[in-house]
Amino acid sequence: MGHFSKIALGAAAVNLFFVLSGFWVYKMYQRKYFYASYPGLLFFASRLMRLLPTFLLFNSLAAILHFFLQDNDQLQYSFIKNLPNIFILGSASLVGRPLVPSWSLDVEVQFYIIFPVIVLVSNWLHRYIWVISTPILAAGGLYLAYFNVAFTNNVLPYMGFFLLGLATAQTKSRPPQRLTWTATALCFAGLLVIFAVPDLRGILIETKSPLAFAWNGAANVMVALLLSPLALASVHIRSNQRDRMIGNLSYVVYCSHWLAVIIAAHYLSGVGIMVKAPIVAGLLAVTYAVSLIVLLFFDQPISLWRERWIERQLSPPANVATNV
Repeated sequence: MGHFSKIALGAAAVNLFFVLSGFWVYKMYQRKYFYASYPGLLFFASRLMRLLPTFLLFNSLAAILHFFLQDNDQLQYSFIKNLPNIFILGSASLVGRPLVPSWSLDVEVQFYIIFPVIVLVSNWLHRYIWVISTPILAAGGLYLAYFNVAFTNNVLPYMGFFLLGLATAQTKSRPPQRLTWTATALCFAGLLVIFAVPDLRGILIETKSPLAFAWNGAANVMVALLLSPLALASVHIRSNQRDRMIGNLSYVVYCSHWLAVIIAAHYLSGVGIMVKAPIVAGLLAVTYAVSLIVLLFFDQPISLWRERWIERQLSPPANVATNV
């Protein structure tokens, strides 16, 4: 929504993604990679092989599209300057990166690099993990709220969101149902009030009121925190093959949708909403169709190869552990 409109709630969605990432990465690492001969290296290699192929495909297409449309003067076409666009790490620091949302992938990869150390420390702390993670979450949230940043190029401000998911997985906690629905209701009630009161709309709409928009960072942090119990409660719902396919599709859409944003920004700037809305809807429909094709014939075959390669690298105890 934020990429096709002035509504600025994307940071909250990214923060929630980091919460879920902390949860699932911890579970995956403990079940599989922790028992490997070189767990940190194998884990990082696996995650890079998962992210890079689809990222490079759409990052290259975005660069080609920018080149032909001549709409990104800051885009670098030097091989050396584009190294972060090949390995993801460092792409958040690029001013004219082709695939703008890749900043969060950079943050994710930074988390993967330090994750084995975080696991060792968190396993050692064990019962004190909440005592450590809560102040870190509060500090990161205050930083993002105070400076009102849409994104940063390093993992530090988001570490608390990662640790929230990790601590939930490690301690096998489950958000109380009353807390989950109360926090969710408060979140949506707050959003309704903001959109209903004209003087408050600028908190969530970029061009409505610059003064009110200064609170946008705080609003995104608060939305993420209030919806975190709902997100963490959802991980206990048993998934099926369709759910897993939709989850895999979401990453492809994450990379591919920026092509639609580039086209919309180039051809639809200044166009009225009545003309723009159906065209954007059509672009999104094409995006999902193309993403499904890429998933079935590009992303999934590579992922299957990756999983077979990983299984061959695992030591026998790891294979036993993953079959329990």
